Amino acid sequence: MKSKASIASHPLHPAIVPVPIGAFALALIGDVVHAMTQDPFWYRFAFIALGIGIVTALVAALFGLLDFFKVHMSEQGARIARTHMILNLCAVTLYIVNFALRRDGGALGNGRWRIVFPLEVITFVGLGVSGWLGGTLAFKHKVGVVERLDPEATAIGMSERS
Repeated sequence: MKSKASIASHPLHPAIVPVPIGAFALALIGDVVHAMTQDPFWYRFAFIALGIGIVTALVAALFGLLDFFKVHMSEQGARIARTHMILNLCAVTLYIVNFALRRDGGALGNGRWRIVFPLEVITFVGLGVSGWLGGTLAFKHKVGVVERLDPEATAIGMSERS
């Protein structure tokens, strides 16, 4: 079930996803600090982090889509992959909406903040669930993994199965 989007057998999707996850985490941190201090710097910081997260999430999604459609996986793995994909697409869509609502200071010091901040928290939680499912795909269902490339590791893994 080797990834179809890889370099030297290393899958690109899981290599890239830490960038948008980190950017979205920084956006949330920036917004929490902004909510506590009302400092517009943190509003702008969060806005830029959201933009970086959206762009890099779309790049990661391209590699994820390639694997979704091209990697052979079990029926259960395919169900989890579908849920993972849908959650991620929903999250990116919500982050884009959030980004648009914030543009040009659109939620700075007004009632729109009460929409964008909770939306960001909910979206981040959904992203966490999706990430957990992505980990399940790789570690339990071996999607994107090159099985038996390392015979010693394979033997150790086989002996530790419960």
